[in-house]
Amino acid sequence: MDSKEIRKKFEDSIFCYAKLGGQGFVHKNDCFCGKDKSCQAFKDYQRFHERFNELNRQYDGEMNIIGIIQILKPEFENSQWWKDNIKE
Repeated sequence: MDSKEIRKKFEDSIFCYAKLGGQGFVHKNDCFCGKDKSCQAFKDYQRFHERFNELNRQYDGEMNIIGIIQILKPEFENSQWWKDNIKE
């Protein structure tokens, strides 16, 4: 693949928050939750990171990632974003 093909693929891609198997880059036409930051997957992504950072500050960095994820799990039990992106 030459640089023009790579550039074209990049230009035709978008970071997608609602990608099965985990967020990541897909073709623009294959994502409904990329530029539109009002989609549920983006809201869940944003809320997770806010809550994660809040708990990390609360425990002054003393709690490990697994512990924080276990605390947050009940808040995200209905979230497809959680199911696709958080590995326990």
